Amino acid sequence: MSVVMLIQMGAHKFDISDENASFVEVFVTTVILFVILLFADLYLRLSWAITLSICFSYSSSIVFITTCIAYYFHLQLPTS
Repeated sequence: MSVVMLIQMGAHKFDISDENASFVEVFVTTVILFVILLFADLYLRLSWAITLSICFSYSSSIVFITTCIAYYFHLQLPTS
């Protein structure tokens, strides 16, 4: 999945930016990714490339899910 994202970024199909991300989204995603990173690196002892791919995959999924939940329930996320 991360390879597809990189190809789409290179083809300028999607503009990936963090300008519209709220502080809550960034904080939640950072904490979850840190836990995944520690689990994959220390417990599973995966290589850095596999760990990076897992983090890319989970980060895109987490941001997508939190955005969908926020829009579905009409939540106002703080911007800063």
